Amino acid sequence: MGPNTRDTTCTRCNRDFRSTASKNHHTWFSKRHHICDAHYACKSCGTWYNTYDEFEAHDTKFHNRCGLCDRYFANENNLHMHRRIHDPRALKCHSATCKKHFPSFSAMLIHLEAGNCPGGTDLLQVNMLAEICYQARKYFTSIKDACPFFCLRCGREYRLLSGLFQHVETTPACRELAGKGGCLGKLERFIAKKV
Repeated sequence: MGPNTRDTTCTRCNRDFRSTASKNHHTWFSKRHHICDAHYACKSCGTWYNTYDEFEAHDTKFHNRCGLCDRYFANENNLHMHRRIHDPRALKCHSATCKKHFPSFSAMLIHLEAGNCPGGTDLLQVNMLAEICYQARKYFTSIKDACPFFCLRCGREYRLLSGLFQHVETTPACRELAGKGGCLGKLERFIAKKV
């Protein structure tokens, strides 16, 4: 045995490992090494938890972890936006010739604006529908503007209608605009009839 044997041997289990990293992994995850009640450790901040549920709640809250796919994100907003991919795709495209389903109206608008819909709707048609809707003055300035769409509630401006809808779908203070009586809710119904 070489000089590093002590670094790669678990004396508690009397096992030799090929590397220090392998031994550390064994020590970290082996049940023989968890002699206290707390069995789940957060590697990021070194805190221990009695149950996996406690650890998972901590990891999600403080380290921006998606509990559905175990991915980590740089910040809470990135995690929030990522979680939308796990939303059910219950909204069928408003085009009669398209079979695609989407988790939100903004996702459907992205599909339409990109010109990917078999029904032929594209960015120009989406913008034209937004402009001719009787509610337009509440969310639209001029197609000549760099950001022709705006949020009536907070004033934020958007280049694309899909961006405005993403905003109201994810911002609680502005969400009512997309509700049944809101100007964007009325626009959504108008687009559904015309596409």
